[in-house]
Amino acid sequence: MVPGSAERMFFGGALWQFFAWVAGAWRTVWITAMEIGASLTSRR
Repeated sequence: MVPGSAERMFFGGALWQFFAWVAGAWRTVWITAMEIGASLTSRR
């Protein structure tokens, strides 16, 4: 077993979870912004 491989695997998993969370949050923000823009343009 390579020393530090468990730490590297844990760090990689945490990094992957962080990127997945950022992608999900960005998608939510984008959808919300599109809905707000659609409601603003339809109100005019």
